[in-house]
Amino acid sequence: MNRSDLMKKAKAVADQVLRAKGYISVVDVLLAMGRLSKENYERWRSRQVPHLEKVLPGSLNEHAFLGRELRTYARDVLKLKASHTAYMSWGKGHRQLLRFSKYNAPAIEELFSTHYLTPTLTHAEKARRDSVPGRTPAKVSMLPTNPIVPRSNCSNNVAVATPELCTEPDVKQGKHQD
Repeated sequence: MNRSDLMKKAKAVADQVLRAKGYISVVDVLLAMGRLSKENYERWRSRQVPHLEKVLPGSLNEHAFLGRELRTYARDVLKLKASHTAYMSWGKGHRQLLRFSKYNAPAIEELFSTHYLTPTLTHAEKARRDSVPGRTPAKVSMLPTNPIVPRSNCSNNVAVATPELCTEPDVKQGKHQD
């Protein structure tokens, strides 16, 4: 398959992946095109293969071309937002960052680990994302609403969230002792 035919097929598959998942990634496109088998993908994710390049048919140059063209298509034509994704290993034991290329080339690693997302999430996707246990909803602010009174301003040498909790009159009124 020449590069022109490869890109026609890749763009069609990328559109299908975008409709199905809401984002495009090089790995998902390779899986959907049949260039990466599900078994080899799972072997790579389970650390049975040292890098994805080992199980991809053809040359790394061919797959890098595909990745660069998908990046251009996603950013310029589809107006998707690039988002770096850390691919971590599956299975028992310590999770490790997975490699895409044999020599851990930074450009290839970035190219393959980038997902291209739609700029806005639908209402259903926001609800699904925020319903994940242990995940903080997007609209919740984790910043304190009350200023912390420095330790030096309280006689008990403890930082407090509200000046009213401190026993010294100057601190209660918001005056600092210098």
